[in-house]
Order: sequence, then C-alpha cells, then structure tokens
Amino acid sequence: AVHTLLQGKHDPEIMVALGPQSRRFIKLGQFYQLIEAQGQGQAGPLLVNGRANIAYILDENGAPWAVLAYWSPDCGDWFVNVSSVAHLHGWHAGSQVLSQVA
Repeated sequence: AVHTLLQGKHDPEIMVALGPQSRRFIKLGQFYQLIEAQGQGQAGPLLVNGRANIAYILDENGAPWAVLAYWSPDCGDWFVNVSSVAHLHGWHAGSQVLSQVA
C-alpha cells in the first residue's frame, strides 16, 4: 500500500498511523523490486519527483529502520539511504510511505 503524507511527520508518528506491526513493515526485497521496476525514473507507484519514498524495514535482529529512496531527475538515478527510527527523522508533506496491504 502507498500512503502520501499530507503534513510533515516523524517516524514514530507515521509508524503508529500505519497500524499494527504486521502492516507497517515491508521486506527490503519488496522495496528493491519497486525501485528496480522504475529503474529509469519511469512512472509507477514510487515518486520520481525528488520526494521521498519511505519504507520501514526490520533488520535481521528485528530492529526497525527507515529506508528512503528518491529519484534525482538531475542525476538520472535513484538514491537510497537508511536511518534509525530512533533518530526521530522528520519527513516532509508529499513524501510517500509504503506498507503491507491491510
């Protein structure tokens, strides 16, 4: 499922709004497949306008991470970054969050 942030929010607020833990996390491989399918910045479920596509992913120890991917029209490439949800990173309105379907 794809959710658009209507206002800026921090990771904990977003994660709570996504609902139960079974919905809020996706697999890294799922996120990678979406990025790969839009590998040249073509239209699809991910934003390709420079805004963040955010996925919450559990690592092998069960720790949650915010994984950000954004398409840079200037560079013609995807950029991916990972941050701890403990850092209370804030995301801008217009960014997208991915989750499991209800």
